[in-house]
Amino acid sequence: MSGNRVRDRLGQRQQLGANVLVQVTGDDLVGQRRSLRSLGVGTVTAAAEAFTAVAAITETTLTTLTATEATFTTETALTTLTATETALTTVAALTTVTTAETALGTVTTAETALGTVTTAEATLTTVAALTTVTTAEATLTTVTTAETALGTVTATEAALGTVTATEAALTTVTTAETALGTVTTAEATLTTVAALTTVTTAEATLTTVAALTTVTTAEA
Repeated sequence: MSGNRVRDRLGQRQQLGANVLVQVTGDDLVGQRRSLRSLGVGTVTAAAEAFTAVAAITETTLTTLTATEATFTTETALTTLTATETALTTVAALTTVTTAETALGTVTTAETALGTVTTAEATLTTVAALTTVTTAEATLTTVTTAETALGTVTATEAALGTVTATEAALTTVTTAETALGTVTTAEATLTTVAALTTVTTAEATLTTVAALTTVTTAEA
């Protein structure tokens, strides 16, 4: 470039004067007169840089550790799994509920508070151990015929009297009694018998009375 050539010539101590026309042999460099021009001095306003005042940030005082940290426990080595986990079962898709649930009723009255138990319950009695039955129970006989329905008792039975003396052993009846005859006519109402007088003195032996003679003829 021409500029570079000019610099080379200046390096060879060829001085180019200012404001003159200079022609260098073998070069196309033509220097033209440069007129000195006075530039108008303008007022330059210094642009103030906007900045925000930032308060100095003070680091919080670090807490001094008075005790050294405990020695870390070495973690046990992880066990290597040699078998892969079984494949997870795919969960069926959830069914979409199209009908909304009915709203729960609002309870407006609070439940009554439970009473506080001030007295402790009595200690429970330990139940004695059950006796082990070593002999199996006899097999129950299967009833193949259903029992007839029981008749309903509509009238209440009179209170039973208490038996204070033990009855003598019953005699086994080997011969069946004849069937009782059916009473078709109700008996008349029984007359109440007056209470018997208790005899405190034993009677003497009774004398047998001879049979009375039957009178067939009426007295005159």
